[in-house]
Amino acid sequence: MIKVDKEVSLDRFRRFLILSTCKSFIPEEYERDPLVFPERYGERGMIYVESADKYTLDKARDVTFVRVKDVLGVIYESKSGNTSLRWRQTKGRMGRVSGRASANALVNLLAAGVLSEEDVRAQEVISGGEGAPESGGDAERRPPGPRRDARELSERPEIPGVGTLVRIARRGFEPPSPAPRAGIIDR
Repeated sequence: MIKVDKEVSLDRFRRFLILSTCKSFIPEEYERDPLVFPERYGERGMIYVESADKYTLDKARDVTFVRVKDVLGVIYESKSGNTSLRWRQTKGRMGRVSGRASANALVNLLAAGVLSEEDVRAQEVISGGEGAPESGGDAERRPPGPRRDARELSERPEIPGVGTLVRIARRGFEPPSPAPRAGIIDR
């Protein structure tokens, strides 16, 4: 897991929410409208948008699409519970996103432009929840110090290398094309 703490626009965080929850089924007009956000309620995987004004547009699967005005904050928790992020407004449509993100969420954060490759390299790698000891038994948490480089990040079993995450994010989540089956010739 990676600890996240960065100033970012609401539009980029909204893009992350869409990539993480409803990219495959969000209506095109909602995706283009910067005032429409996904929300999800329940025990697992909550998304909540705190705003001055909000009304429900539509519901698809477990996601409710809402049109909002004057967003003050957004809470995102993944269904797995491995990612917990909060965006809080600082000025206008800018805010600070903070929390913890899994490797899967990092791919979406990179693709949405919330984090850059350099941001990921600079972030503190954590294991489990906030304040949990790093993996490896009774090892103490590393004190704040010099930045960790990509080699060190890629050696950690709980998160793929930064290069791998960036390649996945740039590829646009396209699954690799299937290899031709042996013995079949297309004509």
